[in-house]
Amino acid sequence: MQAAQRSLDAARAALQLAEISNRDSPEIGVVANRFRNIRGQEYDTTLGLRLRIPFATEARKAPRVASARADVAEANAEYAAAQRELKLVLLNTRETLAAAEEQTALVQDRVKAARDAAARLQRSYEAGQIGLIELLRSRVALFEAETTVAQNRIAVAQAKSRVNQALGLVP
Repeated sequence: MQAAQRSLDAARAALQLAEISNRDSPEIGVVANRFRNIRGQEYDTTLGLRLRIPFATEARKAPRVASARADVAEANAEYAAAQRELKLVLLNTRETLAAAEEQTALVQDRVKAARDAAARLQRSYEAGQIGLIELLRSRVALFEAETTVAQNRIAVAQAKSRVNQALGLVP
């Protein structure tokens, strides 16, 4: 957005300059000639000063102003496109963050249920009511649920980071 704004400011300044200046800048130059005729006479050296002062006419000014106005229109379009893109990015990142935060409660409930199941199966195993396989399966389910919680925390942190980046905040 800052780059688009600066481009728009520069185009507006160029338009103001084109509207104010009504002629080209004067030019000054040095001219030097060295020549001799066919008969072999000595070289004739000529030095001169050239001064060019252009006249102020609308014919010179109109194309510059038109070009500057076209540049301003283009910069306005780029700025509007940058605004739309930023709004879209913000909307997408905020939706991603909301989805990740909603999922947090679900995965925490899953972990709680897996811990309760693992604790019950541990007591059943110690009482000799179930085999080792069932106990290990419950522990694997608990591990997977805890892994999902960790992945969800990372997803929430990433989503927050992307929202901050879209807002232009520096970490």
